[in-house]
Amino acid sequence: MKNTIKWLFTFLAYHLLRLLKRYTMDDKTKMGNETNQRISFFENYDVKDWKSKFGVSTEDLKDALRAVGSGARDMEAYLRNRK
Repeated sequence: MKNTIKWLFTFLAYHLLRLLKRYTMDDKTKMGNETNQRISFFENYDVKDWKSKFGVSTEDLKDALRAVGSGARDMEAYLRNRK
């Protein structure tokens, strides 16, 4: 029974993460469209770009995410007003 529950949990977690990544991942071939309207913490380049752009730490980005969500405009406004 324990092994079955452990297997089921692992299975569900794996597929949930795959779905989340698919729906939050930027399409790098489409510039300037809706894929650029969100910051994805699954993509290292997104985090690195935002940290560099605003001179903030990863923790500061996480705080902004908790405060306003993952929308690029909201995150930008939050980080600009924070300084």
